[in-house]
Amino acid sequence: MLVLKIVSFYLIAQISAQDSAETVVANAAFEDIAPCPCDLSQGSCDVSCCCDNDCSANEKQTFVSCIPYLAGGQEPQTQQYRCSSTHHQKEDWFPFLCVEFEYNAFLGYFYEWQYKLGNNTQAFLDRLSTVFYFSYREQDARAIVDPNTTVYKFGASVKTRRQSASRIGTLSLPQQVLTGQCLDTAPVRYLKNLDHSCTVRMSVDLCSATSVLSQLYYVQSSTFTSFFSVVEDYSGITVAQTNVVYKCVTNENDLNRYLMSMTPLTVDSSQPSNLQIDPACVGDCGEDLCVNLTRSDPVVPQTVIGNCASQSPQAPTVNAGVCANAVIDVQYNAYWIGNKIAKFDAVIIVANISINNILGSPNVLTQNFKVDFIHNSTNATGEVSDNFYNITDASYTRSGKVGYEKGRGLYSGSAVYNTSTSPRQFLFVNSNGSRQMAVYGPGPDGLCENAGRRNIKFGEDITTACKLQLSIANMSDCTVLRYMQLSIANMSDCTVLR
Repeated sequence: MLVLKIVSFYLIAQISAQDSAETVVANAAFEDIAPCPCDLSQGSCDVSCCCDNDCSANEKQTFVSCIPYLAGGQEPQTQQYRCSSTHHQKEDWFPFLCVEFEYNAFLGYFYEWQYKLGNNTQAFLDRLSTVFYFSYREQDARAIVDPNTTVYKFGASVKTRRQSASRIGTLSLPQQVLTGQCLDTAPVRYLKNLDHSCTVRMSVDLCSATSVLSQLYYVQSSTFTSFFSVVEDYSGITVAQTNVVYKCVTNENDLNRYLMSMTPLTVDSSQPSNLQIDPACVGDCGEDLCVNLTRSDPVVPQTVIGNCASQSPQAPTVNAGVCANAVIDVQYNAYWIGNKIAKFDAVIIVANISINNILGSPNVLTQNFKVDFIHNSTNATGEVSDNFYNITDASYTRSGKVGYEKGRGLYSGSAVYNTSTSPRQFLFVNSNGSRQMAVYGPGPDGLCENAGRRNIKFGEDITTACKLQLSIANMSDCTVLRYMQLSIANMSDCTVLR
């Protein structure tokens, strides 16, 4: 009994001593008092808590992922209104109006130690007046404004409908705006073709059912009544025949065309350009004297991408740092007759993409988008015809036949003559792709020898250039140098048709 009393007295004395000691509490406004909130178990590793010092390197390798943001001891999530945000549901005014610098007491953003601003209110107001403030508020609700019409006409937004709930929507695709970035919900306009690309930075948040990487984000087949399909008439509810094919990329080389390369690009400035130009084949005006204008262009085999095992739209999922079933390419073909969309075909290409590259930074994905409106007129035999050349075996465009449309290619080519007669007799115009009027489209290295062709489109200005590396040997023969420069400046001897 005496022993118990002694022990009790000792414990009480120890607790009293602890109570009397001064405790220093860190100020959360200046210091991170919880650097690892997910570390809940003392002396043992907490699963998915990458900041837990009790977790060995081997244990961390078994984690599927780390607990994100502040809860996992990571950097806080960037707010969507900040210019550095990479969220996918951007407003059309982003990043023209966004917060570049922010200074507040929000959790995770700590003040730095400072001297007092002043001892009175006036000193504080004087300091505050040195900072400029800007504000923007959208007062009115916005909606897509179409021409005053009840039928499809040029420029009207293409309508969609979900049959199961009888809901009407608008067909949209990511499209570039004035800032150079892409607006995710820009409407597709009737008879306005699109061919562009948008870049996104991969992240776990982006790999979701509501993002541009999801198959659910795009048009679905009309056989699925619970999804949105294209409406045949602007003011009607009849769904046009909508066919969607999902293709899966399995070849790494095919996927790399959509990802930003991590290999540094080097150009040896000491090596002269090798354009392999025969001076005898270059005319006084730069025309190609050796080309056979009666020969067709060689057919370049297209990359074959197989269909996915599942032809039902799926949302992307994240597994072991890979975003599976992510959309990388969207191609729409809309067949129209008068004021109606008779048929709508879509090819959506998906792939499995690593969120981070080999350097540990997020992968940058380039998504391609293309929309073609094809006139689906028919002749008496039921075959598709353009009523000009009566072409029945290939798609065609009407720009230049008759009248040019802005954004469409010039109807050009190389004139072919019968040189066996005197004077020579005009035969036809070779309008193959290689004979179309074009300018150089330089690649990533900017060299002329690796440049491709960029076709000229009506109503669109183009400024382009390429780099020609010359040596002392090139300077020794001015005639060859002149022919080389003429050949670069004149990509093809073209005739533009009015």
